[in-house]
Amino acid sequence: MVGSSSLERRFVGGGAHRPGDLPISIQLDIGSGRSPPRSCPGFQGGSAGQEGMDSLLLRVQGFRPHALESPLKLIMKIAKLSSLIFALLFSVASADARTWTEAGSGRTVEGEFRKLNGDTVEVLRPNGTLLKLPLAKLSESDRKFVSEQSAGTNAESAEAERPVVTHKEGSELQEGDVIDLVGRPVNGEKVDLAAMPGKVVLLDFWATWCGPCIAELPNVKAAYEKYHDKGFEIVGISLDSDEKRLEDFIEENDMPWPQLCDGKGWDSKLAKHYGIRGIPAVFLVKDNKIVATGVRGSRLEEKLEELLK
Repeated sequence: MVGSSSLERRFVGGGAHRPGDLPISIQLDIGSGRSPPRSCPGFQGGSAGQEGMDSLLLRVQGFRPHALESPLKLIMKIAKLSSLIFALLFSVASADARTWTEAGSGRTVEGEFRKLNGDTVEVLRPNGTLLKLPLAKLSESDRKFVSEQSAGTNAESAEAERPVVTHKEGSELQEGDVIDLVGRPVNGEKVDLAAMPGKVVLLDFWATWCGPCIAELPNVKAAYEKYHDKGFEIVGISLDSDEKRLEDFIEENDMPWPQLCDGKGWDSKLAKHYGIRGIPAVFLVKDNKIVATGVRGSRLEEKLEELLK
């Protein structure tokens, strides 16, 4: 049997109450079986009307319903408006998303297809989290969709023989490391180092907000103009989080080489993979092997003269 208990909360202020003040004393009696007094405006008496349920007595002293009516309505309107805004944002974020279904259980999840990584499908949810879904557990229609989306990328990658990677993920790049870099830049076509045999490629980790990176840009552009026709390429890997700002900067500064950027700043997948802890970080690559590190200033041209003979 539920016994009787009470909770009292008082709002007490010194001096006389001004218009709009709410001197309130609220007492909740559980299991008392008593009804609110008829003198309390806005509340009806009576028990809970169901066997086994305890009555609730709300006793209000000095309560003016009209004083609280407007704030309550305002709070309700704000809540409804917030729900509408959230729904609108969710629908915009999910514009490119699809519903993924697990074949066995029928469970579903919303998300945008990013890529097929081995036997795992990477899906970006509307809230920004990245899910990894086992391809084998997806519905037949989902597997067909993934196959169609990744067919073009797989065909392009298959054209180039994949190198045997010696670089350990997360460690700093060193001379002699063999890497396998493939990606979709924010400008231009797909980047695949394995599809550039014999060429010398500058991997340039940088950002538009990095002062030393911008100071080095004229030197990099001069080297590109001088050695591009001799087999020199550049692949920029930007640590910017604002891709629009990056695209505008590229256009304004006439940077024709591809730029890889996932918009995650220092959490960039490539930066973490290659152990980048400071920028600018520049490396020369030939046939997927790191052949020089720290090539800035005059050292860049010296190494290019040596490697492009």
